[in-house]
Amino acid sequence: YTPRKSLVFGGNFLHSYNIVGQLQVTAIEDITKVEPRYLYPYFVEMSWFVMEKYRRHLKSIEERGKGNSVLLEEEVEGLNLLISRLGENPTFQAAILCR
Repeated sequence: YTPRKSLVFGGNFLHSYNIVGQLQVTAIEDITKVEPRYLYPYFVEMSWFVMEKYRRHLKSIEERGKGNSVLLEEEVEGLNLLISRLGENPTFQAAILCR
């Protein structure tokens, strides 16, 4: 609450350079049972789009040698964790069943 008019800038955006940090935030939100209205909208669904983007990227490199074949260490670490979360977490599993 602010007693005067104010302009607030939020930081709700996703990127590939800190997937681990973003997944840590979602784990904390799960543990602390944050109300859905305060969560990043469609985070689980967005995670599936991220995986599809990287799948296509890596497949293109493998098949045609096209694209940037270098993934940053942070991306690889994040993707490994994301794959794990998509396979183990009930919230992420629920998204599979809805597909």
